[in-house]
Formats: sequence, C-alpha cells, structure tokens
Amino acid sequence: MSGIPPTKLDSRDAPNSREWVVPRSYLEKPQLSVAEINTWFVELTKLGSRPLRITIGIVSDDGTIVYYFIYDGVVQPPQN
Repeated sequence: MSGIPPTKLDSRDAPNSREWVVPRSYLEKPQLSVAEINTWFVELTKLGSRPLRITIGIVSDDGTIVYYFIYDGVVQPPQN
C-alpha cells in the first residue's frame, strides 16, 4: 500500500513524497531474505520509479506494530 504522509518521515525526504508500506505478520514468516526484499523494489519499479525506501510494518499476535525503513542500497547515516 502507498500514500503521502502529512509530514516528512525523515528530515532528508522530499516534501509530498510517496511512501510504500509492506505489512507483514510476525507469525507468518518471521525472517526476511534479501531476495524477497529486492523483489519488492523490483515490483514497485514496474508501477513507476524505483523507491528510495520501503517501510515494513510487522504485526505481532498481540497487536503490536513495529515499523522499519528498508533502503534500496547503502545510505549514509544522517549527520547530527
């Protein structure tokens, strides 16, 4: 799923940039492979331009949701 958040999620983001979210159940398949993550980027490229990052939302059986940014390639950490 995708959408444009009301505010930037990272200070380096362009304003009004589309964010892609992949929901996952922790119980379904707890480990991700690099090949599976790369498939997400390849499939999203077919819908338009290749995203710089994807957000994964992992849902546990107690309803807790944890979000992680997954970047396409190596990204320099932000400077404080």
